[in-house]
Amino acid sequence: MIFHGELIKLYKSDGETLCGYGVEWTEARPLQEKLLWVVAVAFLIVGGFTALMAVAAMATPGSPFRIPLAVMAASSFGLFWMIGRAAARLPGTPKVIEFHEDGRIWDSKDGEWKMRSDNIRSIEALEVKPKRKPEDSDYTHGVRLITRRGRIFRIAQNLEPDDSVTLAVLLNEAIEGTRYVPAVTTSAQSPGMVW
Repeated sequence: MIFHGELIKLYKSDGETLCGYGVEWTEARPLQEKLLWVVAVAFLIVGGFTALMAVAAMATPGSPFRIPLAVMAASSFGLFWMIGRAAARLPGTPKVIEFHEDGRIWDSKDGEWKMRSDNIRSIEALEVKPKRKPEDSDYTHGVRLITRRGRIFRIAQNLEPDDSVTLAVLLNEAIEGTRYVPAVTTSAQSPGMVW
């Protein structure tokens, strides 16, 4: 998976007034990636086996299986390459979290939260599952949110270590930016002003 993370600006319905910040990112789909790699390796094994059979058929004079076996071997190796490439470039699951100027928090999984953004103490990257063997998945990290009262919420998982740090920085930047969104006042809200 190729990680994508981006800070976005949120605007009111007029399309010009800034009302908060959000973050869009992608999380890996480890089960789908693993399944694609299993299928790719199966095609590699089939390709190797048929290539050996094609070589044996070519050594046998007058064998009618030479060309079909060679085509099967080449097709299997081609499918291995295509599926392996698809597994490496599998798009991640898109996620979004938004922090609004009035303290509301909205995310693509749970909708609007009951908690307000001023209750957030910190957002940090963490190791979710350690990589014990070299063949284990690289998606070992995630991002968590800690409230002022010590409650912990998992925001993201299935990320590589560097991607989790990037996401934590983007989320902290979004919260900081939202705290400093300039308040827009109108003449109806400011009774002392005369226009």
